[in-house]
Amino acid sequence: MYRICVPEDYVAIFDAYFGNNRPFNNLNGKVEGKYYSHPMNWAYGTGLITGNGSYVFPKQNMYEEVIGGDYVGPEPWETFRNKDSWSEPNVRPDDSVTREELAVMLQRMAKHRGTYDESKTDYAAIESYPDAGSVSSWAREAVAWAVGEGIMGGSANLNPQDTATRAEACKMFEIAIEGKGFTTEGKDKVWVDGQMYTYLPHWTCMYCGAESDYDKNDIEHRHYCAIHTGGTVWIGESTTDYKMFNLGEVEGGQKDSLRGTLESYGLLTGWYEWI
Repeated sequence: MYRICVPEDYVAIFDAYFGNNRPFNNLNGKVEGKYYSHPMNWAYGTGLITGNGSYVFPKQNMYEEVIGGDYVGPEPWETFRNKDSWSEPNVRPDDSVTREELAVMLQRMAKHRGTYDESKTDYAAIESYPDAGSVSSWAREAVAWAVGEGIMGGSANLNPQDTATRAEACKMFEIAIEGKGFTTEGKDKVWVDGQMYTYLPHWTCMYCGAESDYDKNDIEHRHYCAIHTGGTVWIGESTTDYKMFNLGEVEGGQKDSLRGTLESYGLLTGWYEWI
């Protein structure tokens, strides 16, 4: 979901990295420091993942020292977030995902992207399955929508409580985005422009003062520079001011720097393979 929404949702994704209102921002929780911490901040911040209505924070002794383990409290996260700096929403990041949970998240993603078609919700269709009664009440609308969209229901049973395999999840995502801003048929790559609010390197010859934003090896040294006579010169590296940079608008060393920064944060750059 994070990768699909990157090109459309840059502001929210940027806030998931640097915003002051991130729910997962302490080193003692379940999410912060994991490879999925930033996508989870984004998913929770945009409502695609809501947790189970409780919070988690480490157990402490009478001296407020963390003593290991985690305590899950009953209060909703929104009522607790300002009470305890150790806490974070209980989103169970390491649990397996069920098919009905995935249907709910896909429905929320469609609403978030503006591709949701309420007319596809087909309650009558799910009643035709022998295990329709096992669909949780909170997932019923999403499953009815997923069946109507063809995302679920390709076998004799819905199996809403079963764990979704990686293969099933891939197929469900493919059907969910097909024709809704993405095309997989006959096309295996889609271009995503990388953008980021950051600074980039700038190079200056310390002997003659010539500068370059392209690359330190691309500096056009002045005629009196010692480098023209085989002398040794020092190239100083400074940085530009912070601003929004687009990968398609920078070149050379700055482009390499921006690409590396984007990749280090997990933001998509260049060609991304969907299949």
